[in-house]
Amino acid sequence: MHTYNRREKRLRRLAACQGTRLRKLRNADDGYWLIDNSTNCLVIGEEIARGVRIGYTLDVIEDWLTKTAVS
Repeated sequence: MHTYNRREKRLRRLAACQGTRLRKLRNADDGYWLIDNSTNCLVIGEEIARGVRIGYTLDVIEDWLTKTAVS
């Protein structure tokens, strides 16, 4: 459990360095969104309809953040 929290905090810091923020959806099982700070738009994640949200795992978020950090 502690490793997961540390990973989440690390990814939040990495996201902040890239001008985005990590948002945990209401239920931890629902996943996470990555939101652009300047436009307040979703970078990773989807809202299909009102109240129907698709989030992604920390693995997907980490892959995206590390690939964009290298580019």
